[in-house]
Amino acid sequence: MEETACPAKPRFSGTAVAALIFAVLCLLMLASAAAGFLYLGRGDYRAEDAVVLLAVIALGLLTLMCAAAAMLAGIVATVQCLRVDTRTGRRRRGLWMAVTAILVSLAPLGYAAWAQLNAL
Repeated sequence: MEETACPAKPRFSGTAVAALIFAVLCLLMLASAAAGFLYLGRGDYRAEDAVVLLAVIALGLLTLMCAAAAMLAGIVATVQCLRVDTRTGRRRRGLWMAVTAILVSLAPLGYAAWAQLNAL
């Protein structure tokens, strides 16, 4: 009897995985910044709180960079997952990762754009 090889599953898109990693990092940085703001809002201030304030500001800037990277990688991964691979004739997996990364990155980027428009 002749055995036929089972066709291999299509691989996950590496760009989609990277987009999801950037989105998770963005969420972790947002949670850390929120914890820092809650710590600073306790009402009792010490000299060391200046370091916490600088850390919160740095986390905010890093959050925007991760959100922009997640948005860009998510858009690229969405296109990559919707196109058929010419070598294998299949689509890459991971569309849900790309869409999730785009949706997660919308909140910090949208808030930053809104804050800049209100500052004008």
